[in-house]
Amino acid sequence: IDKLPSVSPLKNLNFTYFYQKDIISSLSTLKKENISPTRFEELIKFAADFVTLAIPVAEKLQNIRATAKAETEITDLISSLSTNPKINSLYQIRLQYFLNLYQSETISLSELKKNIKDFIENLNNNLPKIRDLSIIYRSYQQTLLERGLYDYEDMILWVISVFQTHPELLLQYQEIYQYLLVDEFQDTNSAQMEILNLLTKNQSRPNIFVVGDDDQSIYRFQGASVENVYSFYQKYQKDIKLIVLKNNYRSHQ
Repeated sequence: IDKLPSVSPLKNLNFTYFYQKDIISSLSTLKKENISPTRFEELIKFAADFVTLAIPVAEKLQNIRATAKAETEITDLISSLSTNPKINSLYQIRLQYFLNLYQSETISLSELKKNIKDFIENLNNNLPKIRDLSIIYRSYQQTLLERGLYDYEDMILWVISVFQTHPELLLQYQEIYQYLLVDEFQDTNSAQMEILNLLTKNQSRPNIFVVGDDDQSIYRFQGASVENVYSFYQKYQKDIKLIVLKNNYRSHQ
Protein backbone atom coordinates (compact mmCIF):
# COMPACT_ATOMS: atom_id res chain seq x y z
CA ILE A 1 0.00 0.00 0.00
CA ASP A 2 2.87 2.35 0.84
CA LYS A 3 4.25 1.98 -2.69
CA LEU A 4 1.01 3.21 -4.29
CA PRO A 5 0.82 6.90 -5.25
CA SER A 6 -0.83 9.19 -2.70
CA VAL A 7 -3.79 9.75 -5.07
CA SER A 8 -4.54 6.02 -5.28
CA PRO A 9 -8.23 5.16 -4.68
CA LEU A 10 -6.96 2.41 -2.35
CA LYS A 11 -5.47 5.02 -0.03
CA ASN A 12 -7.51 7.13 2.32
CA LEU A 13 -6.21 10.68 2.85
CA ASN A 14 -6.80 10.50 6.60
CA PHE A 15 -5.86 6.86 7.15
CA THR A 16 -3.46 5.22 4.69
CA TYR A 17 -4.48 1.65 5.55
CA PHE A 18 -8.25 2.23 5.64
CA TYR A 19 -8.81 -0.35 2.86
CA GLN A 20 -6.29 -2.91 4.15
CA LYS A 21 -8.91 -5.48 5.28
CA ASP A 22 -10.82 -5.11 1.99
CA ILE A 23 -7.61 -5.61 0.02
CA ILE A 24 -6.72 -8.77 1.98
CA SER A 25 -10.24 -10.10 1.45
CA SER A 26 -10.09 -9.34 -2.30
CA LEU A 27 -6.73 -11.10 -2.72
CA SER A 28 -8.13 -14.12 -0.90
CA THR A 29 -11.16 -14.19 -3.21
CA LEU A 30 -8.96 -13.95 -6.32
CA LYS A 31 -6.95 -16.95 -5.17
CA LYS A 32 -10.04 -18.98 -4.33
CA GLU A 33 -11.24 -18.31 -7.87
CA ASN A 34 -7.85 -19.50 -9.18
CA ILE A 35 -7.03 -16.10 -10.66
CA SER A 36 -3.28 -15.45 -10.75
CA PRO A 37 -1.77 -11.92 -10.97
CA THR A 38 -1.19 -12.46 -14.70
CA ARG A 39 -4.76 -13.66 -15.26
CA PHE A 40 -6.08 -10.76 -13.18
CA GLU A 41 -4.20 -8.28 -15.38
CA GLU A 42 -5.70 -9.97 -18.44
CA LEU A 43 -9.22 -9.64 -16.98
CA ILE A 44 -8.59 -5.96 -16.25
CA LYS A 45 -7.64 -5.43 -19.90
CA PHE A 46 -10.91 -7.08 -20.95
CA ALA A 47 -12.77 -4.73 -18.60
CA ALA A 48 -10.96 -1.65 -19.92
CA ASP A 49 -11.62 -2.63 -23.54
CA PHE A 50 -15.29 -3.15 -22.73
CA VAL A 51 -15.61 0.20 -20.94
CA THR A 52 -14.06 2.03 -23.91
CA LEU A 53 -16.77 0.67 -26.21
CA ALA A 54 -19.58 0.77 -23.64
CA ILE A 55 -19.35 4.32 -22.27
CA PRO A 56 -20.75 5.89 -25.50
CA VAL A 57 -23.64 3.42 -25.29
CA ALA A 58 -24.31 4.38 -21.66
CA GLU A 59 -24.32 8.07 -22.64
CA LYS A 60 -26.84 7.40 -25.43
CA LEU A 61 -29.05 5.40 -23.06
CA GLN A 62 -28.97 8.30 -20.62
CA ASN A 63 -30.55 10.53 -23.26
CA ILE A 64 -33.33 8.12 -24.29
CA ARG A 65 -36.56 7.97 -22.34
CA ALA A 66 -37.73 4.43 -21.60
CA THR A 67 -40.99 4.53 -23.55
CA ALA A 68 -42.65 1.93 -25.75
CA LYS A 69 -41.71 4.05 -28.77
CA ALA A 70 -38.03 3.86 -27.82
CA GLU A 71 -38.02 0.11 -27.06
CA THR A 72 -36.40 -0.92 -30.34
CA GLU A 73 -33.76 1.80 -30.13
CA ILE A 74 -32.78 0.81 -26.57
CA THR A 75 -32.68 -2.95 -27.18
CA ASP A 76 -30.82 -2.50 -30.49
CA LEU A 77 -28.15 -0.41 -28.76
CA ILE A 78 -27.62 -3.09 -26.11
CA SER A 79 -27.75 -5.96 -28.62
CA SER A 80 -25.21 -4.26 -30.85
CA LEU A 81 -22.83 -3.89 -27.90
CA SER A 82 -23.38 -7.47 -26.70
CA THR A 83 -22.48 -8.88 -30.13
CA ASN A 84 -19.44 -6.65 -30.68
CA PRO A 85 -16.53 -9.05 -31.39
CA LYS A 86 -14.11 -6.59 -29.77
CA ILE A 87 -15.46 -7.22 -26.26
CA ASN A 88 -14.76 -10.32 -24.21
CA SER A 89 -17.42 -13.02 -23.94
CA LEU A 90 -17.70 -12.34 -20.18
CA TYR A 91 -19.35 -9.02 -21.00
CA GLN A 92 -21.30 -10.32 -23.96
CA ILE A 93 -22.92 -12.88 -21.66
CA ARG A 94 -23.68 -10.30 -18.95
CA LEU A 95 -25.37 -7.93 -21.42
CA GLN A 96 -27.35 -10.79 -22.94
CA TYR A 97 -28.43 -11.80 -19.43
CA PHE A 98 -30.03 -8.38 -18.90
CA LEU A 99 -31.70 -8.58 -22.31
CA ASN A 100 -33.07 -12.03 -21.49
CA LEU A 101 -34.54 -10.69 -18.24
CA TYR A 102 -36.35 -8.01 -20.20
CA GLN A 103 -37.54 -10.37 -22.94
CA SER A 104 -38.94 -12.73 -20.31
CA GLU A 105 -40.75 -9.73 -18.75
CA THR A 106 -38.83 -10.14 -15.49
CA ILE A 107 -37.74 -6.50 -15.63
CA SER A 108 -39.24 -3.42 -17.31
CA LEU A 109 -37.67 -1.38 -20.12
CA SER A 110 -36.65 1.35 -17.68
CA GLU A 111 -35.06 -1.27 -15.40
CA LEU A 112 -33.21 -2.76 -18.37
CA LYS A 113 -31.87 0.66 -19.29
CA LYS A 114 -30.86 1.39 -15.67
CA ASN A 115 -29.22 -2.01 -15.15
CA ILE A 116 -27.09 -1.68 -18.27
CA LYS A 117 -26.13 1.94 -17.53
CA ASP A 118 -25.27 1.18 -13.89
CA PHE A 119 -23.25 -1.89 -14.86
CA ILE A 120 -21.13 0.09 -17.33
CA GLU A 121 -20.66 3.10 -15.03
CA ASN A 122 -19.82 1.00 -11.96
CA LEU A 123 -17.21 -0.95 -13.90
CA ASN A 124 -15.70 2.27 -15.23
CA ASN A 125 -15.61 3.85 -11.76
CA ASN A 126 -13.99 0.75 -10.24
CA LEU A 127 -11.23 0.36 -12.85
CA PRO A 128 -8.70 2.59 -11.00
CA LYS A 129 -9.21 0.57 -7.80
CA ILE A 130 -8.91 -2.72 -9.67
CA ARG A 131 -5.70 -1.61 -11.40
CA ASP A 132 -4.11 -0.64 -8.09
CA LEU A 133 -5.27 -3.91 -6.53
CA SER A 134 -3.47 -5.70 -9.36
CA ILE A 135 -0.24 -3.87 -8.50
CA ILE A 136 -0.59 -4.92 -4.86
CA TYR A 137 -1.43 -8.52 -5.82
CA ARG A 138 1.69 -8.97 -7.95
CA SER A 139 3.88 -7.24 -5.35
CA TYR A 140 2.39 -9.37 -2.56
CA GLN A 141 3.04 -12.64 -4.39
CA GLN A 142 6.59 -11.56 -5.23
CA THR A 143 7.25 -10.66 -1.58
CA LEU A 144 5.93 -14.04 -0.41
CA LEU A 145 8.25 -15.75 -2.90
CA GLU A 146 11.27 -13.75 -1.79
CA ARG A 147 10.62 -14.57 1.88
CA GLY A 148 9.85 -18.24 1.26
CA LEU A 149 6.30 -17.85 2.55
CA TYR A 150 2.83 -18.82 1.37
CA ASP A 151 -0.69 -18.15 2.59
CA TYR A 152 -3.65 -20.48 3.02
CA GLU A 153 -4.97 -20.28 -0.54
CA ASP A 154 -1.49 -20.83 -2.01
CA MET A 155 -1.52 -24.39 -0.65
CA ILE A 156 -4.13 -25.21 -3.30
CA LEU A 157 -2.84 -22.89 -6.02
CA TRP A 158 0.66 -24.37 -5.86
CA VAL A 159 -0.77 -27.85 -6.39
CA ILE A 160 -2.63 -26.59 -9.46
CA SER A 161 0.48 -24.86 -10.78
CA VAL A 162 2.69 -27.94 -10.35
CA PHE A 163 0.09 -30.24 -11.91
CA GLN A 164 -0.15 -27.90 -14.91
CA THR A 165 3.60 -27.53 -15.42
CA HIS A 166 4.69 -31.10 -14.59
CA PRO A 167 2.45 -33.53 -16.52
CA GLU A 168 4.48 -36.54 -15.36
CA LEU A 169 3.71 -35.67 -11.72
CA LEU A 170 0.01 -35.27 -12.57
CA LEU A 171 0.02 -38.74 -14.17
CA GLN A 172 1.61 -40.12 -11.02
CA TYR A 173 -1.16 -38.69 -8.82
CA GLN A 174 -3.84 -39.81 -11.27
CA GLU A 175 -2.44 -43.32 -10.83
CA ILE A 176 -2.46 -43.00 -7.02
CA TYR A 177 -5.99 -41.57 -6.81
CA GLN A 178 -8.02 -43.66 -9.24
CA TYR A 179 -11.28 -43.30 -7.30
CA LEU A 180 -12.42 -39.88 -6.14
CA LEU A 181 -15.22 -39.02 -3.73
CA VAL A 182 -16.13 -35.40 -2.99
CA ASP A 183 -18.52 -34.64 -0.15
CA GLU A 184 -20.27 -31.27 0.36
CA PHE A 185 -19.62 -30.61 -3.34
CA GLN A 186 -21.68 -27.42 -3.29
CA ASP A 187 -19.06 -25.89 -0.98
CA THR A 188 -16.12 -26.24 -3.37
CA ASN A 189 -14.60 -23.11 -4.88
CA SER A 190 -13.06 -22.65 -8.33
CA ALA A 191 -9.53 -23.54 -7.23
CA GLN A 192 -10.66 -26.79 -5.61
CA MET A 193 -12.71 -27.60 -8.70
CA GLU A 194 -9.63 -27.14 -10.88
CA ILE A 195 -7.76 -29.80 -8.88
CA LEU A 196 -10.62 -32.22 -9.59
CA ASN A 197 -10.51 -31.30 -13.28
CA LEU A 198 -6.76 -31.95 -13.38
CA LEU A 199 -6.99 -35.28 -11.54
CA THR A 200 -9.58 -36.45 -14.09
CA LYS A 201 -7.88 -34.87 -17.11
CA ASN A 202 -7.90 -36.95 -20.32
CA GLN A 203 -10.29 -39.46 -18.75
CA SER A 204 -13.54 -39.82 -20.67
CA ARG A 205 -15.26 -41.64 -17.82
CA PRO A 206 -13.37 -41.01 -14.57
CA ASN A 207 -14.23 -42.84 -11.35
CA ILE A 208 -15.63 -39.84 -9.53
CA PHE A 209 -18.54 -39.61 -7.12
CA VAL A 210 -19.76 -36.25 -5.81
CA VAL A 211 -22.31 -35.58 -3.10
CA GLY A 212 -23.90 -32.17 -2.83
CA ASP A 213 -27.04 -30.17 -2.16
CA ASP A 214 -27.76 -27.82 -5.05
CA ASP A 215 -30.03 -25.80 -2.78
CA GLN A 216 -27.51 -25.17 -0.03
CA SER A 217 -24.10 -23.54 0.11
CA ILE A 218 -23.03 -22.59 3.62
CA TYR A 219 -19.52 -21.53 2.61
CA ARG A 220 -20.39 -19.06 -0.15
CA PHE A 221 -18.57 -16.41 1.91
CA GLN A 222 -15.41 -18.50 1.42
CA GLY A 223 -15.80 -18.58 -2.34
CA ALA A 224 -17.91 -21.72 -2.55
CA SER A 225 -19.71 -21.97 -5.86
CA VAL A 226 -22.89 -24.02 -6.20
CA GLU A 227 -22.38 -23.58 -9.97
CA ASN A 228 -19.76 -26.34 -9.71
CA VAL A 229 -22.65 -28.78 -9.19
CA TYR A 230 -24.29 -27.71 -12.44
CA SER A 231 -21.06 -27.56 -14.47
CA PHE A 232 -20.13 -31.06 -13.27
CA TYR A 233 -23.51 -32.38 -14.34
CA GLN A 234 -23.22 -30.71 -17.77
CA LYS A 235 -19.71 -32.08 -18.27
CA TYR A 236 -20.66 -35.70 -17.57
CA GLN A 237 -24.40 -35.76 -18.26
CA LYS A 238 -24.08 -38.42 -20.98
CA ASP A 239 -22.42 -40.92 -18.62
CA ILE A 240 -23.50 -39.72 -15.19
CA LYS A 241 -25.74 -41.65 -12.85
CA LEU A 242 -27.83 -39.18 -10.88
CA ILE A 243 -29.08 -40.27 -7.46
CA VAL A 244 -31.58 -37.88 -5.90
CA LEU A 245 -32.32 -38.16 -2.18
CA LYS A 246 -35.91 -36.99 -1.66
CA ASN A 247 -36.57 -38.21 1.88
CA ASN A 248 -35.30 -36.51 5.01
CA TYR A 249 -34.30 -39.08 7.62
CA ARG A 250 -32.46 -36.68 9.91
CA SER A 251 -35.02 -34.10 11.10
CA HIS A 252 -38.53 -35.52 10.87
CA GLN A 253 -40.24 -32.33 11.95
